Amino acid sequence: MDLVELERVDDECSGLVRALLADCGDEFVPPLSSRHSTSQSELGPDQPHGDGVDAYFEEMRRQPIILALEGSELVGFLSYIPGFVLDFLPGQSYYVSTICVNRAYRRHGIASLLYDRVERIARPGIVSLRTWSTNAAQIGALGRRGYVCVKRIVDDRGKGIDTVYFAKSLE
Repeated sequence: MDLVELERVDDECSGLVRALLADCGDEFVPPLSSRHSTSQSELGPDQPHGDGVDAYFEEMRRQPIILALEGSELVGFLSYIPGFVLDFLPGQSYYVSTICVNRAYRRHGIASLLYDRVERIARPGIVSLRTWSTNAAQIGALGRRGYVCVKRIVDDRGKGIDTVYFAKSLE
């Protein structure tokens, strides 16, 4: 498995990243097709639907990204925003905006490799991200990696679905 760091999604890999993002988009809560930004704060069910994953992808493609490649096949990626400010964290963090792993490669350690790399890039500093409260696999993996819940917004994504922010300080 090769990991490739890029300052942004370039034209060469744009189609591969966009295709994997679209393939995973409906697994997010809310789906990426109903979002307009990788860091938007309005995530509830009453938000207007977006234009597919295009608006989300156009913003995400300008962010640094780590690609996980098996030969020439893109099996996963993690995009992040350096210098991101969350009012409930001290200073700035490396905010993980999106992580996607091809379904056929899940449970093979790809997400762990991607998190290892972003944590190395962020050291010493803080890595932050958010997910939804019913995303048990992600929440469990974050806990095993030493991430702690730093904020919870109850029913933010719909009744019974909270937005949960996590952070990890890297000394």
